[in-house]
Amino acid sequence: MPPLKKKKRTIFNCFFVSFLITFASQAEGGVLHPSISKCMRNGRLSYPEQVVPRDCELRHLFCASPGHRLLSVDYNYIELCTLAAICEHEYQYSILARVIRANIDPHSFTASQLVGMPLESFCALKTSGNSGDREKYAQHRAIAKKVNFATASGQTRIVVPDVKVEQAKAFRLKLITSIYPELKIILRDDTIMSLATNLHCNPEAVKVNLSYHGRWNRDTVSEIADVVCGNRCSSRHGYPLSKKWKKQVWDGLALINRNGALSEAISSRAGSPTLHSVLFGKFACTLTGRVRARTTYTSALNTVFSGLAADGAKLAMWNLTHIGYRVVGFIHDEIVVEVPEEADLQHEAALVQQVMEESMASVAPTIPIRSTADVADRRCLDPKKCFSDVGTLLPFMPQEMCPQRIEME
Repeated sequence: MPPLKKKKRTIFNCFFVSFLITFASQAEGGVLHPSISKCMRNGRLSYPEQVVPRDCELRHLFCASPGHRLLSVDYNYIELCTLAAICEHEYQYSILARVIRANIDPHSFTASQLVGMPLESFCALKTSGNSGDREKYAQHRAIAKKVNFATASGQTRIVVPDVKVEQAKAFRLKLITSIYPELKIILRDDTIMSLATNLHCNPEAVKVNLSYHGRWNRDTVSEIADVVCGNRCSSRHGYPLSKKWKKQVWDGLALINRNGALSEAISSRAGSPTLHSVLFGKFACTLTGRVRARTTYTSALNTVFSGLAADGAKLAMWNLTHIGYRVVGFIHDEIVVEVPEEADLQHEAALVQQVMEESMASVAPTIPIRSTADVADRRCLDPKKCFSDVGTLLPFMPQEMCPQRIEME
């Protein structure tokens, strides 16, 4: 194994000890079988074990079984595709959907708008002969990707490496007002309606009796939630919540509550996470009809598009298994199957991509679904798509390979 830096070596040692313990208890015939939770509350899969770090040496430990190769197919910006499908379904228009239909990478489009460059000029940086330009492209696209997903998930305070807080806030504002204005609608705060629904009262009564000196904003909502949850301090700002404010919240809730099932909990004035979920919880429903109850503002937003992508991916894995493929891995939006070494890799990749794209299109039918495929003998950090001189897909061979073998299952 090539020398590892101190930090990488520490990560490797911690992982390797944990891995040996896990492998000893779960291995069957030298094959590692992960324990998977098939349906979390948001619909996605979950791996309880520690995720393999993004380290080449560690990824190379996981390889195909003898006589096979790993065919990995990754959906392209799939959660933005499902988000665009939801926007079109709800509001009958979406700039994000138009960008995806034009076969434009939405992260690159966002980045070009944030830096104020024409899209063609920005994308030209990717293939520039100047390494500084290529680095600039990668950096700004990574920032745009973070802003896209964090904003869609309902985060108002986006933390982006090497970007000041105020600039990140400006990026978010520009994203929802001028780049993809439909996001401003889907991100509207409906906390008043959720509270009114759960308290069986009028929304106006909530605003009048629970506002802070006549003001109703995110800080007000957050600090009402802190009181109901039983927190002593503001979760947004860290300062202690005053007794006067706590009394105002409990008095207001008692005054407007018309839900008999909540009367005792409110009159006790004992905040708890359970009471918080009952008062602030709302229903979230995916386009596939799966309903999630008692979600928070951010969980509700995340469920509708992330859960929809999960539904499509699970359908894709079922369809691949049904036609005879051996699915050995599913990592976020990437499905890994094994194919024989002598197989026509170009044909196999095209077939797996077709099945995956058609499966996802069945849950998001108005948006074109695209994917990227690569083949390798073992897991790689950033595999490249390789072709022969005649255009045949070839397996990617990283320069530094680890001699150990752990078969994927």
